[in-house]
Amino acid sequence: MVGIPEVAKRIDTMTRDAKAQALIPETHRLSAMGLCLSGAEQDATNRELENYLKTHYPDVAERYMVGSDTVGSIATASNVGGMVIISGTGSNTLLRNPDGSTYGCGGWGHMIGDEGGAWWISKKAIKTVFDHQDNFSRSKLCVERVWELIQAHFGIKTRLDLLDHCYAKFCKPTYSGLCSKLAKCALEENEPLCRKFFEEAGQMLARSVCALSPRISPALISQCGEVDIVCVGSVWLSWELLEPGFTREL
Repeated sequence: MVGIPEVAKRIDTMTRDAKAQALIPETHRLSAMGLCLSGAEQDATNRELENYLKTHYPDVAERYMVGSDTVGSIATASNVGGMVIISGTGSNTLLRNPDGSTYGCGGWGHMIGDEGGAWWISKKAIKTVFDHQDNFSRSKLCVERVWELIQAHFGIKTRLDLLDHCYAKFCKPTYSGLCSKLAKCALEENEPLCRKFFEEAGQMLARSVCALSPRISPALISQCGEVDIVCVGSVWLSWELLEPGFTREL
């Protein structure tokens, strides 16, 4: 969470770059701008961003429509509604019905949830190794290859070395980056424990769909015949690994 001033600054920078590429003068205001942003869930905060942009960056646009990134994702697939499952660094699932009503599951950040996202998968790998080596909860699958991946990713030798990355120097994107190494190992080496992490992630993502299914409006089914589900985020690039757990949970 970088705050409204930094978000507005980045929007201004990207808009200037886009105008330059389109040979539009920097001082020419766009008629309107739609912004579907991560974390833009509350109307009051969205209005605050709009007002900040108008006050501090008056040359960007005349009008704004600010909403959640989940709403924008659904709109790319259907104009009547549907569902989106975001699984990137974190995770979030949203249902939108034809009457405009929305219902969510997840999206609370890594301290509360993010099940099925890259941070969750990375944390699960680290926790499995720590618990196994502590003899607290022994893994039925060998943990040695996963421990090697953790050591290589963080540039460490011991578990104590990892604590800085978990606390004092914690960086969510860096921590979550372990996920891509786990995925590569699962696909290229068919490593059983790595595959298990992604299968369980698939289960978690499907569970969010099940959680929202009672909220699906009959009108959405009648208009579409089925519910369109948009899958967004880099974790979905490992669908081959997610699919067994995802389909079983559904």
